[in-house]
Amino acid sequence: MNLWMMTLTELWAWNQPQRKLVDRADRPWDNQPRRPSHNDRRKSLLKLILQEEFRALPQSGPGTRKYKKAVKRLFLMACSA
Repeated sequence: MNLWMMTLTELWAWNQPQRKLVDRADRPWDNQPRRPSHNDRRKSLLKLILQEEFRALPQSGPGTRKYKKAVKRLFLMACSA
């Protein structure tokens, strides 16, 4: 399963621009230009998935069942990262 997920991440990142994949804001000392690592690609994909999940949140409000279900799904995704 891990190999399959790694392969899917690499396939997603294949045609992505390098500047989109590399975010070293949390490492200001690491300013050397270099190709993105697998971890950079994985973080970029996870960020994209989380953005899409937040956009898909129901507009009805925090008290509804749909909203609670979406927040629980996001929480589980964040905990597994």
